[in-house]
Amino acid sequence: MTEVLHFIGRLHPLLVHLPIGILVMAALLDMFGRRKKFQALGAVVPFVLLVGAISSVLTLISGWLIPKNGQYDETLLNYHFWSAVALTVGVSILYFISQGDKPKRAKKFYVPFFILIMVLLTVTGHFGGSLTHGSNYLFESSSEGILIEEEVEDIRVFDQVITQILDKKCNSCHNPGKVKGDLLLTSREGILKGGKSGAFLMSHESGKSLAIERINIPKTEKKHMPPKGKAQLNNDEEKLLKWWINQGADFEKTAGELKAPEDILTILEKYRSVKSHLPVDHLKPVAEKKLENLRSMGIVLNPQDEEGVLYEAVFALDTNVTKDKLKGLKKIKEHIVKMNFLSTNLDDDLLKEIRIFKNLQKLDLQQTGITTSGLSVLENFKHLESLNLYATDVDDEVIPVLADLPTLKNVYLWQSKMTPEGVDSLQVQKPRLNVFYSIDKSLLSDAQLKPPVFATTQDLFKDTLSVAFEKVFKGVKVFYTLDGSDPDTNATLYEKPFLIDQTTQVRTMAFKEGWEQSEISKKVFAEVRLQVPVVQLSQAPSDSYKADGAKTLTDFTRGGERFSEGGWLGYQGQHLTVSIDLGKQETLSSVTVGALEDVGSYIFYPKAIEVLVAGEDMAFNKVGEKEIPTATEPHPSEISNFLLTFAESEARYVKVIIKSNLINPSWHPAPGAKCWIFVDEIVLN
Repeated sequence: MTEVLHFIGRLHPLLVHLPIGILVMAALLDMFGRRKKFQALGAVVPFVLLVGAISSVLTLISGWLIPKNGQYDETLLNYHFWSAVALTVGVSILYFISQGDKPKRAKKFYVPFFILIMVLLTVTGHFGGSLTHGSNYLFESSSEGILIEEEVEDIRVFDQVITQILDKKCNSCHNPGKVKGDLLLTSREGILKGGKSGAFLMSHESGKSLAIERINIPKTEKKHMPPKGKAQLNNDEEKLLKWWINQGADFEKTAGELKAPEDILTILEKYRSVKSHLPVDHLKPVAEKKLENLRSMGIVLNPQDEEGVLYEAVFALDTNVTKDKLKGLKKIKEHIVKMNFLSTNLDDDLLKEIRIFKNLQKLDLQQTGITTSGLSVLENFKHLESLNLYATDVDDEVIPVLADLPTLKNVYLWQSKMTPEGVDSLQVQKPRLNVFYSIDKSLLSDAQLKPPVFATTQDLFKDTLSVAFEKVFKGVKVFYTLDGSDPDTNATLYEKPFLIDQTTQVRTMAFKEGWEQSEISKKVFAEVRLQVPVVQLSQAPSDSYKADGAKTLTDFTRGGERFSEGGWLGYQGQHLTVSIDLGKQETLSSVTVGALEDVGSYIFYPKAIEVLVAGEDMAFNKVGEKEIPTATEPHPSEISNFLLTFAESEARYVKVIIKSNLINPSWHPAPGAKCWIFVDEIVLN
């Protein structure tokens, strides 16, 4: 049942567009319905609001059910959720107010409340966009980044090229709002730190860098990056990334300083941009009489600056665009920087008339009759930055024309006759160009299974222990390993509970055909074989969390899942050394340390654990050490056993050094404050 609910949750990215479109439609209907000419539209508004309220409820439910997997910024997630709740409630109230039989007192709040709903819609959409695309998604600059106008040897490789590749191909999953695999690629510090799978890059060794390893894994494999459905690195991008890493992955040097060879310089040349300098300084504001004459011809002219020098010519939805209309703009041709021909009768013959508008920066040709051959008129447009060819008959033959537009930043090709191969070819020739070609296929990709859940809650045992997993839905197979290796479909298939008779780390994952396999779940079950007669602590625990003192660590009773339930030894801002006397010489090969983590209460797992042993002579030798990654984001309270294995050693005396993080990490709401370690049950075998 849980997997079914999560599958419904994964529909959220698709459902979320319903209330947006419906509420915007309701606002337009209401606005036009107030005019006498379109008065009939107003009667439809309450019904549209009702549909909007229902779709908002469905979207809210699917958003609540979507698996979070700890990859999203919790604060941003809360903002998005509660703004969505407010929007859903608000739309329902607005529908109630819109009913015709409501008193005037309610009706007078209708328009202000409608405006508030649209503001809430924008805010909720902003938070949602920030979660999936990174913070400030709605308000971030549309600039392509630093323009490169110098010689190609002067390109700062990381700032002006590598960041472009990461932004387009990697950062949708590795940004501050969504840190998949604990890997953050939007900062130099995050790139150098790497993620939970290892170092993102190894200076001078691209072959050993996780970045290149994951790119070269077959696309059918789960670990291949970017994942299935996402835009892949092309050959040029992969070649640049490998070269940069092999040259030392320097964040400051230029291509010349890195001694880029000719083949790399050829690729880097494609990243140069020509900044558009409109030759309009000599222009004066357009006379009002000229504007009136043009508007009388049915041409909409929207000013683009306060002085009235630059204009957008709008023909949208005009099915009677003529050569005379276009020629009428000839007298102010230098003033026209935008033209909009959405859903007009524009064809290749009419398109020839725009060749005189050399200062165009934006040209909208969507849903018109133009073809590839007609776009040859754009060849000398030196300032064009945005071109919309949505739902036109342009095909792959247009690539040379688009590639030769020096200032083009955005091109819209959805539902055109361009092929995916053509789009890839265009991207190779103009890697800085934003090509809008299709919806993100990852929205429709295989849903990911949740990891299996251990039904066996007991993690300490004597002699034997039966291990079981909770039931999964039909068709899902669970595989597991007992040797500490990661399971795949070649591992042992789980069919019924199994027995273990020694300290064991069980790792498991779920698999179903047509679904993305789950993350790996793991748990250490510790056998209590040796009785520990004497335990000493380097310092006393906190008076508030001292349980039964030193004997708490070996009483075979696990502390509660909440630190307030007791049974734990708590230390704030301190390391801990536990000294154990076994009473006689024993053969040891493993030590297990149990710990609690509750980051909201300033409790973190230890930073590291060391094990030292000694014989009767009290000469201690280190036999084991384990480093434990510090949490990088909030998550629910949890308990883990940390297993340290080592070569068999004869010992009577054992020291377990448990090192604390001492202070909260920088991402924590109270960074730098003293943090705690909570320890219980140390098992020796």
